[in-house]
Amino acid sequence: MARVFVVMLALVAGGCSVYNYVMPERAPYVEQIRQSYCHTVLDGSTASDVLMLAHDPNHELLSQSNTVVAWSGQKKEGYMQWFTMAAFSENELTAQRKYLYIMDEKPKVLLKSPAGQLSFDCQMVVDEDVLSEPYADEYARRIAVLKRVHENLGDDLLGITIDNKDFVVAGSVINESIREALVKLKASPVYAKRLDEPKGMEFSTLNLGSGRIRMNIEYNLVTVRIRVGSHSDKIDESVVCPELESVFVE
Repeated sequence: MARVFVVMLALVAGGCSVYNYVMPERAPYVEQIRQSYCHTVLDGSTASDVLMLAHDPNHELLSQSNTVVAWSGQKKEGYMQWFTMAAFSENELTAQRKYLYIMDEKPKVLLKSPAGQLSFDCQMVVDEDVLSEPYADEYARRIAVLKRVHENLGDDLLGITIDNKDFVVAGSVINESIREALVKLKASPVYAKRLDEPKGMEFSTLNLGSGRIRMNIEYNLVTVRIRVGSHSDKIDESVVCPELESVFVE
């Protein structure tokens, strides 16, 4: 009886904000947000293909530059933000890189502080000069590839952050995560061996707590997955695109 009273008191004290905890999730659902990322095929999808997949005017804001198509949205009273982005090189008519960012700062448990759960996925075609460089060992090669991923992300975000301030915030969050992972790898390159393991490599961020990163290199295709926050330990279970999951299977 006392427990019921506490719950009722919390509902009264919380007012309308409690509504978000007791009602089902509203559209667009996370699975829907992921679809455009999953169906963008690197070295296959053209800009027109991506635009057909991409923009939902009911929920998302479209941003474009000469080489990038991106769209972003918010829900949960602004506590959840996402963006999807596809990038094209100047010499290629098909997508060469794609990104999916979801930040959910809404507490999963009533009356608890926001968990700040970051989910970031990207896949890109990496230049041969990075992959074929004569590195000292495989660890050095993996670190160099992750650095190139970081550089490409920064370049792709550069053209669209002027139009959409949400991309500025998202970019800083992702940059912090990759930067902290690289700091750990610089201090101890041997950690690079964990990048393609099921649980990935653990790292720490200043604002969001601990996270994990996984990276797979298959020929010239690089796939990166980052999870930061309370669900980072489930990085091996967080399937985004079933058709892409095979790249992480040993």
